[in-house]
Amino acid sequence: MDDILVYGANGFTAQLVIAELVNKGLRPTLAGRSKKIIKIAQNYGLNYKIFEIWNKQNTIQNIDGHKLLINLAGPYHDTFAPILEACLATHTHYIDAEGDVHMLQEMYRYHEKTVKAEIMLLPGVGFAIAPTDILGYMLTHKIEHGVQLKYAIHAGIKASKGTIKSFLHSLQTPGLTRADKNMITSLPAAKKMDMQVLDKKFKTYLHPWRGDSFASWLSCGVPDIETYSTFPAWVVLLLKNYPLSVAIGKWKIAKKIITAQGMQNISEADTTTQCYLSATLTSKSGENYTLKMIGPEPYLFTSKLISNAAQKVLDGKYKIGYQTPATAYGATLIDNIEGVKLIFE
Repeated sequence: MDDILVYGANGFTAQLVIAELVNKGLRPTLAGRSKKIIKIAQNYGLNYKIFEIWNKQNTIQNIDGHKLLINLAGPYHDTFAPILEACLATHTHYIDAEGDVHMLQEMYRYHEKTVKAEIMLLPGVGFAIAPTDILGYMLTHKIEHGVQLKYAIHAGIKASKGTIKSFLHSLQTPGLTRADKNMITSLPAAKKMDMQVLDKKFKTYLHPWRGDSFASWLSCGVPDIETYSTFPAWVVLLLKNYPLSVAIGKWKIAKKIITAQGMQNISEADTTTQCYLSATLTSKSGENYTLKMIGPEPYLFTSKLISNAAQKVLDGKYKIGYQTPATAYGATLIDNIEGVKLIFE
């Protein structure tokens, strides 16, 4: 039986992940509830399974025998629990690309169960938190006694429909940042921060739904953590009026119009696009140390990160229990990814 099962294999990100896995010589089994998977599997000569995840025993039967499940079926607030419960029963390692702070907290509740089942629970293996988590991890292992960690991100792309749907769902719950070791409710775009990477300059705004404030507490142990992102001007205006953002996130017509702006097919992605990220660590003495990253197009970056993690799991390199990308693999997760460049200041 194939070692890897990719669930949600007909999705936007999934198709990029499948291509990367195949490029590594891996032969994943594709799975999901849509028959669209059949054509994708046939194109690669891969095995496939069509099944829903709502029947626990059926899900267990379909996952059993696989060493690793890669969950790319969103939204994760619906798919995570039933899939992980099946992974616990079958002792199958679990990876996904979730980046929402509330979902990462929810997933952490399964830490003890995954330790008992001797499997790794590794969410966030994608652009959503992996690159920032790695930057923070590298900084805090170079500079001791940091008291504040600030991330800034410029994706530079049009989001997929799935990403937009997830973001609109996140709007319904206030975001979180970390202050004095505690998670606190924070309003989006309430603060802004300038970021410069080489000759590129960006204005970034507080993005409290990103999972860095939770994940980087586990990987870096810094008491204050915030993340800032670039947004289109109209989104910044919307976020600054948070009650209106929440209302729009509930309106079916508005959600349909906004989601329609996202990418539907891989062919729409510009793989020549670069992303820019920075992590700034402030020491007790008030000195700032910054590590920056230039990376490939975010969805392509995600696919390479996931395929790297998958290969490591199959090679027997994993830690049991809940892990962040950095606690699991540190900077080795970005090894051999073309287009990644680090700049220390």
